[in-house]
Amino acid sequence: MFRYRGSRNKRIEVGLDQIASGRDSSSATASCDLRRSPAPGCGSGLFRPRLHSCIFATAKRHLSFPNLMKSFRLACFIGFAFATAACTSRPGNPPIASVSERALPTGRTLDPVGRIIDVGNMPLAIVLSPDEKHAAVLMSGFRERGLQIVDLAAGTVTQTLPQRGAFLGVTFSPDGKSIYTSGGAHDVVYRYSWDGSRASLADSIIIAPIDTLHPRFIGAIAFSPDGRRMYVAENMADSVAVVDIATRAVQQHVSTGHYPYAFVVSPNGHLFVSSWGATSVDG
Repeated sequence: MFRYRGSRNKRIEVGLDQIASGRDSSSATASCDLRRSPAPGCGSGLFRPRLHSCIFATAKRHLSFPNLMKSFRLACFIGFAFATAACTSRPGNPPIASVSERALPTGRTLDPVGRIIDVGNMPLAIVLSPDEKHAAVLMSGFRERGLQIVDLAAGTVTQTLPQRGAFLGVTFSPDGKSIYTSGGAHDVVYRYSWDGSRASLADSIIIAPIDTLHPRFIGAIAFSPDGRRMYVAENMADSVAVVDIATRAVQQHVSTGHYPYAFVVSPNGHLFVSSWGATSVDG
């Protein structure tokens, strides 16, 4: 039994069997006032209101599916409003980006010192021509892979030369007559002839037979000071390939740290290799 003492010391006894009886109690709502005489549907006789039925009916009305959906939509709207405000708010309220500015994913703006020249997808590497009038840009993205030539005075891309693969490596030959680019997962180095303003594909050097499951993944490229040897990073093979330029053949593969990435060649011919999967620089 549930025992309750009202505001006027009127004892109310409600049997729990009323809830288990399964009778419709939709009429027993807010009209059940313990301070007044019993309303229809809220008890009879000796003032025994169906307190449990009142609570059940009220909960049933407010927890119905339409009301739950309204509450869910309201919560989603409030959450979206707070998330939008948090993402768009920027400390200090910097000015809106102008033509010479670029917005970063963080919401900040980047104000470059020089001009902005639009190029292709994911330009990982860039090198200047010997006369510094052009730049060779290597695109290494998913949508675009290949070489682009940029006229620096005009600020425009004058050539786009697609490749099957590309990753990080682009350099001019010491004599300035060729451009070498990496072929990425295709384990090849492409050579372009250079006439001072335009490039054209001449040939390629195969670094290793194509292995689609375990590519050596050609990356950075550098030349020895005398121009007789070319060093090629084999990023996923943990090695550097040494290529004889005269014969266009790989002379040896030299082991490095994990994932060799970038090269620096000293004037006396020493090669230094950074390995992004290790904590060392090999030389």
